[in-house]
Amino acid sequence: FKLKKFKGGEYIWMVKNDKYWGEIPAVDEVVFKSYGSQDAINMALKKGDIEFIGYNGSSPLSVEDFKKTENVDVAISPGIALVWLGFNLHKENAIQEKLVRQAIMHGIDRDRLIQLVYLGYAKPADSFIYPELSTYNSNLPRYAYNPDKAKQMLEQAGYVDKDGDGIRNDKKGGQNMSFEFLVPSAWPDEVKLAKVLKEQIKDIGIEIKLKVVDLDTYYEFIYTPKEDKFDISISSEEPGPNGSWIWEFARGYNHGGAGWNQAYYDNPVFDNILDAMNADTDLEKQKQLTFKLQEIMAEDLPYALLVRPDLIGPYRTDKFEGHVETMGGLSTWINVWTYFKVRPKK
Repeated sequence: FKLKKFKGGEYIWMVKNDKYWGEIPAVDEVVFKSYGSQDAINMALKKGDIEFIGYNGSSPLSVEDFKKTENVDVAISPGIALVWLGFNLHKENAIQEKLVRQAIMHGIDRDRLIQLVYLGYAKPADSFIYPELSTYNSNLPRYAYNPDKAKQMLEQAGYVDKDGDGIRNDKKGGQNMSFEFLVPSAWPDEVKLAKVLKEQIKDIGIEIKLKVVDLDTYYEFIYTPKEDKFDISISSEEPGPNGSWIWEFARGYNHGGAGWNQAYYDNPVFDNILDAMNADTDLEKQKQLTFKLQEIMAEDLPYALLVRPDLIGPYRTDKFEGHVETMGGLSTWINVWTYFKVRPKK
């Protein structure tokens, strides 16, 4: 397609490019419309003003409503977004201890998170690599929900509740074991997730103080762990099916990784394997190196993968057919096929 007209904040109007070298789309025009709220988008779909909801899809809260709407189907697709915790390993406190990070993970009930936050429309995640890809390592260390084990690990690390208030104390001055949890206010699901996590982690004797900030402030803080504005953070990215770039989030500060490294993680062994993976052209060797990166990440836990939300994609069925569903739904940066294949319904 090529641009016909653009009006900021309202629409982008594209027309078919008959001189395109590849497959020519079956429709003559595509208009991407902008709306001020999710409610407005949902209403536009119900009225037939739009054919489907684009990149981010719709909320789990809307699924049953759309299923009752005439001429609307709902595609529930595996998402491409991953949600994870980042631990600030620069700040000098208990979060630097791997045993503490591992204990926190055993204190998290992911199934309950998925039900409370995503109404069941999400899957547990444990790697930057999606399970349906051949490079996914299915033999990673698992952190199943086990609060008793979490408590034992914290006690083994020397953190006990000395004053009986339900919160463990540090090993030096007896202060409560408390961490600041950074969350952007613009991400409602993540804010809700953080609130649930706060209660779950409290059950193993750790206090979480939510630090909910605007998105600009969040990005200012998240990529400067050395400023110590947080202890734990929530993050989300979309690695895609060829996600070698996502590992740059863990490249060490002393090996050119300061830009994306939210955790101040620095492991020369990891960096060397990452360099080898990026340089090798043998796919099987790349796969084995990717397996190793996943093992190190899961063991060291600079980042801890939590969930992979489903993509909820309602679309109309009365005028067009041929929508193509892949991971991420009908329309994402890795799925342009719907725009080639969709055609007027006969």
